[in-house]
Amino acid sequence: MKLTTPSILFTAILLFYIKPLFSQVTEAGSLHVADPIQHFDSLVTFKVNISDDIEALSVNSGSGKIMLRPNAKLTTRFNFSYRYLSFGFSIAPPLLQEKNSDYTKGSSKLRSIGMNLNRKHWQQSAFYSRTKGYYLENTADYHPSWRSGMPYIQFPELIFKQFYGSTAYSFNNRFSPNAVIAQTERQLLSAGSFIPMFNYRYSISDDRSPLLREDKRKKHATLNYCWGPAIILAGYIRRHSMFQVGLPWQGDRF
Repeated sequence: MKLTTPSILFTAILLFYIKPLFSQVTEAGSLHVADPIQHFDSLVTFKVNISDDIEALSVNSGSGKIMLRPNAKLTTRFNFSYRYLSFGFSIAPPLLQEKNSDYTKGSSKLRSIGMNLNRKHWQQSAFYSRTKGYYLENTADYHPSWRSGMPYIQFPELIFKQFYGSTAYSFNNRFSPNAVIAQTERQLLSAGSFIPMFNYRYSISDDRSPLLREDKRKKHATLNYCWGPAIILAGYIRRHSMFQVGLPWQGDRF
């Protein structure tokens, strides 16, 4: 089973003080001359991400290719970060979806939740997602008489769940992963790091259609994991300007 994901559309970042604005400059959020990283210990980062990163399922069967997609165009993710800990969840609100499409594509529900733990050297992430309701995107391959505007073949009780995460290690202690990942720190001097990472994903697909007998239910589980190194550079331009460049490499997949 193959997963396909498009690209991110929009991200907004807001910072909120959880201490008074007149905090002394000698506190943890202050800048130390010898320290290339500024720590925002008095700030919470709140990010809103609107994305078309909707995973579709692709299965190559003996009779042809099966392309399944949920009836959703956009998801909205909310993420909260404080120091080295981040927590987020995502939904697919009806307001951002295609209007009057439930008849042709059925109804879908998308949910996900996850967290990140980003220490100076170690970075750990863990996520869970659940999608219910799919339609057969290539219905015309199985029903030659199908035409645009007609209902697709639908699987309203098909549930796809995922548990996935990654573990990474940054070698350079003068490089801030949080400046890149969560924006709870700021890189004051240009730096980079070699970061090997290990990614893993456990997926379960379960068709709970009431038309199927219990012994005929189609349930399938897969485990995928891969490793690969990455090089991330964070460049300091001016007091409030920074750029980042990443050179990831997809390693062996198992």
